[in-house]
Amino acid sequence: MKFAWAAVGSTLLGAADAKWLRRRFPFRHSQTKTASAAAAATSEKTNRNLQVTNIPTSIPTTYVPTLSPTESELDVYYADYDNTSWPEGFCVNTSPLPSGRTTYDTILECCIGAYGGQVSGICLSMLPSPPTASPTETGDLDVFYPDTDTPFSEAGCINTRPLPSGRPTFDTMLECCNAEYGGQISGACISMLPSPPTASPT
Repeated sequence: MKFAWAAVGSTLLGAADAKWLRRRFPFRHSQTKTASAAAAATSEKTNRNLQVTNIPTSIPTTYVPTLSPTESELDVYYADYDNTSWPEGFCVNTSPLPSGRTTYDTILECCIGAYGGQVSGICLSMLPSPPTASPTETGDLDVFYPDTDTPFSEAGCINTRPLPSGRPTFDTMLECCNAEYGGQISGACISMLPSPPTASPT
């Protein structure tokens, strides 16, 4: 009933009386201000929710380029002196290349250059198409050399591969026998000629 009288009073009475009535009955005015404040708070909360909703779900990561794999093979070959002994050695093209190591274009060139006198033939056996046997048969060489591994009285001249380092060579067996075994009393070297004399020369 008080609110009704206040509404009627604000209509029938003057401005001064209406102002007095609002001070006398402030409930309705206070209720309006409270409703406005609540609406403003709701709007602010809604805006905050919208801002949170608009945050991207995924954060872009920094691009990190992948490193190229380390090269494992070279275009040249070299003797593997670090991991094997010479009699069992062979040629490889594994990276990195040891400092100061001689290089070859092919594995065959490397085997000949670095393991030319290797009796085991291990280096040559690493070839894509290795020989069936090491080249050690008589007659492979075009020159002859003295067989100093045999006692002098029984030795002769041979042309067997491989040619020992520093050994003198001759175009024919006869030249080799005359030069290296000229004083051989047994005549063993001369007897190895394809057509040996019937008796040792005196």
